[in-house]
Amino acid sequence: MKIPYLAILALATIALSSQIARAEPELQMHGTDLFSNLSFPLGIVTDIKTANGEIYVSGTKGAFRADQYNSIKTHIKFQDYPSETRIVRIFPSGDCEYLNRGSWGDNSCLFNSDGKRRWYLHNGKCIDVNTSTAPKDKTEKHFLLAVLGGKGVTALSPSGKILWSGKEHDNLWQAEVARADDPSKSKIINTTGRGKYRIRNNRGHLIREIDSNEYAAHFSICRFPRNATEDSIIECQKGFFWIMNTNGELLLKLEAPSTTDNSKVKCVNLKLKDSQDDYLAILAFSHHYSANQSILLIYDSKGKLVFQEIIHEDCSAIEAIHSLNDENEYLLVGGKDRVIKFSLPDSLGEPNHLLPSKKPPLQLETVLISFGCGDKI
Repeated sequence: MKIPYLAILALATIALSSQIARAEPELQMHGTDLFSNLSFPLGIVTDIKTANGEIYVSGTKGAFRADQYNSIKTHIKFQDYPSETRIVRIFPSGDCEYLNRGSWGDNSCLFNSDGKRRWYLHNGKCIDVNTSTAPKDKTEKHFLLAVLGGKGVTALSPSGKILWSGKEHDNLWQAEVARADDPSKSKIINTTGRGKYRIRNNRGHLIREIDSNEYAAHFSICRFPRNATEDSIIECQKGFFWIMNTNGELLLKLEAPSTTDNSKVKCVNLKLKDSQDDYLAILAFSHHYSANQSILLIYDSKGKLVFQEIIHEDCSAIEAIHSLNDENEYLLVGGKDRVIKFSLPDSLGEPNHLLPSKKPPLQLETVLISFGCGDKI
């Protein structure tokens, strides 16, 4: 007996609807605009930080600082339109310095608190600011420069002097720093053109090469739970998030619906519902800004997906915020020319007061450069 096409379609729709119903998230979070309709250019938000009870937001066109009542105090426009900015220093006055990490066609540079370019790196991408163990047990802060497409990783001193350079010339796709409680155990991680991970110590010496589940290109760094002693690698492949340590050992495998292979991801730990255990919030987005879609997923301490929401715009920044009103935290997600707040329903109508940051004000990312405006390294 032949079954009509429309009947098959109806049965498939019913089956799919029942699957969706069974997958209804357990956690109810509400999204509201926290900063929107701005009178100045911001672009796609690429970094959000909190310090001293204030919010710092940086994008691809500008940046701003807001107080604990969400009132914008200062804002700037960048001299150039960077590809990805990172807030690397917050001064006691509230002023910031911003690092443009760079990309294939965009040189890395450092912007001062007025948005003016202080210096730029020719033909390279500045991946991070790291603390390295120097001879005689002294520590020195430096920039890590990854030249995309080849030549490996190089460390530059604040004066632009080459401290060391990776001995093996890699075809680099992406590079990050995995920090550890013991700074001497921090690792430099990069993906290669062969789709593998290369792990170096904080002096640039190659330790090992590890395989990915598929062709590794984009990845991120996470620390889950937050009391772990070192960062882990997280990647998106085959409909899952794979979290592994820098030895290549799989720590956690999480279902990742509505994602694509090699999606870019950013994640933070989140405290909710008086739980002693952390939740993990992951923001996944395409590495092409023209995709216009991102997805926010939240998992409990056992790795169960408890919340998901598709956001129909480019989002590439996420931060968890402590609230003064209760023990819960809420999320800030950076979109295009706006910041979205995700919180539990019972805290929707409450003011968004911020606790003073319990972390040092980005000490590991503090570098003072003595070059003049627009100098070239």
